[in-house]
Amino acid sequence: MKLDKRKLETLARLTLSTRPDEITCDEWLDLVAEYAEAVKAHGQPPERLAVVERHTAMCPECLEELEALLEAID
Repeated sequence: MKLDKRKLETLARLTLSTRPDEITCDEWLDLVAEYAEAVKAHGQPPERLAVVERHTAMCPECLEELEALLEAID
């Protein structure tokens, strides 16, 4: 894969904005069911699950999964 200037700039910007507490999609998958249940039961997940929200805000694939899970719970 060849990286042009725009792709390199995007990669650099994303790398610099990475937080040390971010999780991967696999880690997100391990937590999302607990997150969804907490949102449905209490309206607000526990603080320790805030990483799920942050990941979902950056990952469109995981956002789609979360929306489907919340719909299935309903």
